[in-house]
Amino acid sequence: MLENVGQSIPEATGCWSQCKALYRLLERDEITWDSLIQTHGTNSIRRVARRGEQVVLNVQDTSSLNFQTHSKLEGQGPIGSSKKATGFHLHATALVGADSGIFHGILGAKIYARDAQKRSKQTKGTRNRERIEDKESYRWIESMKMSIDCRESLQGIARKEEKAAPQVVNVGDREADIYELLCEAQNHKEQGVHLLVRSKHNRKLEAPEDGQSKLWDTLAKQKKCGKVTIRVPRSKGIREREAVCEIRFKKLTLAVPAHKEKYLGAEQTITLTAIELVEIEREGKEESKAIHWKLLTTWPVESLEEARRMVRWYANRWNIEVFFRVLKTGCRVERRQFGSIATLWPMIVLDLITAGYVMGLTSTAQAQPLVLASDFFSIGSLEALGAFYGEKKEKMAKINLQDAVKMVSRLGGHLGRKGDGPPGAEVLWRGTTKLTHITEAWEIFESRQRCG
Repeated sequence: MLENVGQSIPEATGCWSQCKALYRLLERDEITWDSLIQTHGTNSIRRVARRGEQVVLNVQDTSSLNFQTHSKLEGQGPIGSSKKATGFHLHATALVGADSGIFHGILGAKIYARDAQKRSKQTKGTRNRERIEDKESYRWIESMKMSIDCRESLQGIARKEEKAAPQVVNVGDREADIYELLCEAQNHKEQGVHLLVRSKHNRKLEAPEDGQSKLWDTLAKQKKCGKVTIRVPRSKGIREREAVCEIRFKKLTLAVPAHKEKYLGAEQTITLTAIELVEIEREGKEESKAIHWKLLTTWPVESLEEARRMVRWYANRWNIEVFFRVLKTGCRVERRQFGSIATLWPMIVLDLITAGYVMGLTSTAQAQPLVLASDFFSIGSLEALGAFYGEKKEKMAKINLQDAVKMVSRLGGHLGRKGDGPPGAEVLWRGTTKLTHITEAWEIFESRQRCG
């Protein structure tokens, strides 16, 4: 599947015997969502350890998979605001180097169908009385628990190699501003596991600060301490740009939410650092929405540079959005046709791994451009790529990853003009698929020359 991104099983396998073999493999009892995800997550952690990251981000997010046209597929639930749209929700946690930006793979993922009846039957105020374990939003806490296990695994590897283990930071968007998640992070920050999320709620403070009793109001009263520049990726026809933002931060203690205290007996206050980011200097950029983030983190922030570091780490959250786009548009996961979720879900895991490979290839080419391309491509693929562009085998054997990725991306439609920027994941997956066909033809021609 890595060499045939987005192709159906018959297209990828090329013959009936191999196609049937893959279907039979997916039908085996031991080939399950959990077994495949856990194995891939373990291998992803090992990649982080080999790369020598000091801090690794566990970026989590949710996306929906639309299987509305697959009417015979049972077990689907509602997705989105449309009553007709059905499918599954996928919550994934990706491993991304905090400072390198390298996408190391998927730590874990959960797929589930939403129960349409449960929410419609709830009376007003019921959700305030529910334990977090009984809510769909518990998936965010499950990701944090995976981060805790990830840190322990990294420590185990580090002890064997007699070196320091990377610290772990779980990153989430506004949906992750959950009291129980903040508590979980505070309880484990001494073990090297932290949280970085975007604020959704103007929470009450434990004690008034600067005459204010609410989080956002207090943060807005702080003096601007400097500026930071972040890269905003392109989206929906809007070009990639650099955003210059003013930054302010303050360490605060949040009170227990009133309904958590009243109905669930919660008592734990939360001490963290709040960071506000407001974009300035926006001449000629009215077509895109201005950056205005309020971030919450348990990572110690004592200086402007540390605050800037948190902003850059949060900007890496865009990686998982690109990952979902590769999964849907590149791997075409929503076009998979299976009669049951027992075989569909393991296939989705294979697509997750493929999308992660494309993301890893793209990010590594930008972060470590001089590593050998042979660490990522087979010798046969590199020789075929060189033959296609008229390059000698000797050169291709020593070519670095950045130059090889540029050549592959040209196959996918990347022109490499001055203003185009580095190749992205989308052109790379198209180029990789074309390279597979070129390699197959090259190997046939080579074998015939040797025989003749």
